[in-house]
Amino acid sequence: GLALLRGNIVPDALGRPELGHVRRTVHRDYGNALYSATRAFVGLFAAFAFWIDTRWPTGDSFVLVVGILCCLFATRPSPIVAEQKFTIGTVVTAILALLLGFFAIPRQGTFLGLAACLFPLMLVGAFGLKSGKLSAYCTPLNFFLLPMIGVRNQMAYDPSGFFNSVAAIFCGCCAGIVMFQLMPPFSKRVEAAVLRWWIAREGRRPVPDDPRRREERRLRLYDRLGLLASKLSPEDGAAAYEAARPLLSRLQGP
Repeated sequence: GLALLRGNIVPDALGRPELGHVRRTVHRDYGNALYSATRAFVGLFAAFAFWIDTRWPTGDSFVLVVGILCCLFATRPSPIVAEQKFTIGTVVTAILALLLGFFAIPRQGTFLGLAACLFPLMLVGAFGLKSGKLSAYCTPLNFFLLPMIGVRNQMAYDPSGFFNSVAAIFCGCCAGIVMFQLMPPFSKRVEAAVLRWWIAREGRRPVPDDPRRREERRLRLYDRLGLLASKLSPEDGAAAYEAARPLLSRLQGP
């Protein structure tokens, strides 16, 4: 049972009657969502205040990056580490954009030449997202390479504008790291306590007579048990599954 939960696989009970279409219900952590939304609000508010106070010409890019990172990494298990990798990837992307935008692309006079310059890096960015270890490094390559280069029908080469834009993006990455330092995500211990509370609350609710609703609640309970097992040791996860077995039997019905 524990192996199934860790793989987030719901076992199919043999011999149960066909229920037709049953909605796949999952656990929704409203508290964590509200906390993440508060972090994003505080980060955007501070970024907007800094932009307005300094009248930064590219402050809109700074605000945009702060908002993206506060939302993008809110569900990561280690958001600060992921953002540090994202920032390193942003620096590498800026260097590549500098080389392409001011040295390689100006030497091309056709669309095929432009495509030849961009295609290898776009291909690396696409394949990098498929790799778990490189995804945080390659994400900036997909986000920022083309905006940094500023590919247009009529190219404009403005070194000061380029460095100002890159500085805004880099500062936005650093501000995102600071926001997760000031408002770190919930620990596994806290998330496990919240999941235990939801499971205990599920046990106090009456079992519905409708087979479909009963099946939906059973699937949601399996989802919560799977999340709980991922935050506990194997022994504690097995104990949590055994403690919830009577409730699972009640929800399974006749």
